[in-house]
Amino acid sequence: MRAKSLIAAVGLFLVLGALLAWTASAQPGEPVALNVNLEADPPTMDPALASDSVSHAVIEQLFIGLVDWDEATGEFRPELASSWSVSPDSSLYTFTLRSDVYWTDGHRVTAGDVRYGILRTLDPATQSDTAHPLFIIRNAEAYKNGAIADPNQVGVTALDDTHLRVALEHPSSYALAILSLWMARPMPQWAIEAWGDAWTDPSHIVTNPGWSVHRHRGRRPRARLWGAA
Repeated sequence: MRAKSLIAAVGLFLVLGALLAWTASAQPGEPVALNVNLEADPPTMDPALASDSVSHAVIEQLFIGLVDWDEATGEFRPELASSWSVSPDSSLYTFTLRSDVYWTDGHRVTAGDVRYGILRTLDPATQSDTAHPLFIIRNAEAYKNGAIADPNQVGVTALDDTHLRVALEHPSSYALAILSLWMARPMPQWAIEAWGDAWTDPSHIVTNPGWSVHRHRGRRPRARLWGAA
């Protein structure tokens, strides 16, 4: 039995090796497809509404986050944010965003898109079941629960297109972990306002996959496999 498992594992690695070799040799702009068995259709591709592992897996590939968790080192590394600074009391984070990340419809991803995504998750009208991790942000819980109605009182501010400030309720060593999660991803306000609940339909959806960071550099998309244990 172990021998069969070993053979299967070796076969999988050979397939992946061939795929990665082919990907590396592909010409810039040439589409690369990787078919992955998710075992079920994702119930949603809306980052504000996802509450299951299949949806999370798909959203992780379609929407880039401020930071990304490095599985090898356990540290958080830049993704949409190129750098960030933290106030001396660890209650205020200021992110500098890349200027070379684009939505699939050609819009540049901005700090305003991140702010909109966070506020949309917290908006009571969205009815997100997974907004609670964002309660570390100043006034986020009060806004979600309807105690305050003005989103400008929530501690997330787009200073300009490439600078985002996040004020916390209290110093939190795990703030980057929270801000790397799916419910804190940038979201396309114009598409959501145009299509409502149908904005994630295949004919309408606008995303900003991680490979779009390098779309003008001729680099290939990253790939992750998601499957059963």
